[in-house]
Amino acid sequence: MNQLGSLLNTGVSGIQTGLKGVQKAASDIVNIGAAGEGDALKDLSTAVVDLKTSELQVKASAKVIKVADEILGTLLDTKA
Repeated sequence: MNQLGSLLNTGVSGIQTGLKGVQKAASDIVNIGAAGEGDALKDLSTAVVDLKTSELQVKASAKVIKVADEILGTLLDTKA
């Protein structure tokens, strides 16, 4: 059961980290548009890639939580 809790914690931590990454990338995109720097295209590309990476991290972490939920359901069904 302790391992299941660790799995859930890993999933939640991954989602939180991913959401922070999304917020940072979104902020970077807004700041690039406001600043109008010379390397804006390069910075924008980096921010968009970071945004997509963070999105995928959230999706993967949600799948980890789903698997933990399924394991818990299977354990409860087995005990019943």
